Amino acid sequence: MNEKPTVLPSEPNEPAPPINAAQSEDYEEKLTIHVRPYRNSDLEAVRDLFYDSMSGEGSPYYFAMRAQWTRPISLVTYACALIGMMLIVRSGQPLMRKAGYGIVFISVLVFSAYRYSLRATFEDFLKRNLEGDFAHIPDTYDIEVVPLEEYRSKPLGSDSAFKGRNGFWVAETPSGDVVGCLGLDSNTHNSNETTSELRHLVVSRKFRRRGIAQQLVTAAVEHAKELGTKTLFLTTSSYQRAALGLYQKLGWTKQEIRRVSVLFDNIDIYALQLDLENYHGWNC
Repeated sequence: MNEKPTVLPSEPNEPAPPINAAQSEDYEEKLTIHVRPYRNSDLEAVRDLFYDSMSGEGSPYYFAMRAQWTRPISLVTYACALIGMMLIVRSGQPLMRKAGYGIVFISVLVFSAYRYSLRATFEDFLKRNLEGDFAHIPDTYDIEVVPLEEYRSKPLGSDSAFKGRNGFWVAETPSGDVVGCLGLDSNTHNSNETTSELRHLVVSRKFRRRGIAQQLVTAAVEHAKELGTKTLFLTTSSYQRAALGLYQKLGWTKQEIRRVSVLFDNIDIYALQLDLENYHGWNC
């Protein structure tokens, strides 16, 4: 959503407070980002964006692997390895020293297996999405390619159109780089024609905190309202704290918190909802 910076009323005979350099840069960046419907030519850029956001620095994978160092099972392996090393160093009996080597070996093996399994779980998640949604975006989100001569006259200049309540949008810079994406899926609850799911909100790390996520969500919300959708829902995890804070800032409310076990780790899954019938836009 593009919006001009708000200038508070000044006291009489006083100049309006100036906009600092950071605010000015942020405001200009918001204006230069263009949100439009997905095109077939966006496929590789969107896939790369999703992969990086899920596995790069600051991603759920990044936080999960970092948290693994202090998980109870990891602390147990540290303690066992320390005991084993003490037996190796201090024991004068060959049998006890062999036991120490065995304890250290098993501790390292358990820790490495835990870390490998955690990594394999995330890689499987990425593979399922890249071979699922992100391999068939037009089919999943009901996108119809429009002939070149037709889309040139469209206000958004897009070469695609949505056939129904579904949709998929990208955020694009003036140079044509795709720096964000978002999907809207009404097929999750086939029995409820007034509910849709918000999926795969992704913004490039280099372009975060510049209002792009809000612009993408706004495009999806306006599309959903226009076609009679009354409720939007989404799920996010405890490894996506920044995303959770953003959704709540934009008016989404928590409906459920579900804890799931992944190997030796517990992950909280948050279900959030946005009531479009009482939605009147965001003022952020």
